[in-house]
Amino acid sequence: MVVNHLSVNTIKGYMAAIKRLHAFYSLAPEQISEDQLIAFICHIKEGLNLSSVSMRIAVCAIKYFYRHILGMTALAEKIPYPKQEKKIRTILTGAETKALFEKTTNIKHRLLLKLTYSSGLRRGEVISIQLADFDWKNMHSFASHLLAIHTDVVTVQKLMGHDDIRTTMQYFHLGNRPNSAPRSPMDTIYPKS
Repeated sequence: MVVNHLSVNTIKGYMAAIKRLHAFYSLAPEQISEDQLIAFICHIKEGLNLSSVSMRIAVCAIKYFYRHILGMTALAEKIPYPKQEKKIRTILTGAETKALFEKTTNIKHRLLLKLTYSSGLRRGEVISIQLADFDWKNMHSFASHLLAIHTDVVTVQKLMGHDDIRTTMQYFHLGNRPNSAPRSPMDTIYPKS
């Protein structure tokens, strides 16, 4: 697994899945049939009530193990991937966002929330943010609220750094009228006097 450049977390997840499979049947992996593997995957979903992400990790682990470790490629190919769940994003209103800011009493947490919101940052980007990452001149905006305040979708795409317009369109849930000057949604929550 290390040779195939799998991350430490992936290796841990794969190992846990294979150990769980062995504990479930108490058989050597070569003795487990296709039907038993599928039954195990059903057990993960229904018996352990794991998410589809955890199920996919377990299935990837089993397929990897049978294909690369045991050389049983034909069996690995027969194991189906669970369908990925599609989650509908929850979008807060401007009033809900402002209430979230105001109810956050820790100043550092409030700053991070406001920064995340006004810049349209993802979780991983917030975790790894550096002072040099700030664009003090342009001051980057959250996609959904940019569209809600009628900023055109191409401008939002450029501000968010999306290569594909379809990524930006995920945030497009309200009517859109072109607006020549993009504004931060923070400006509508805390209007300038």
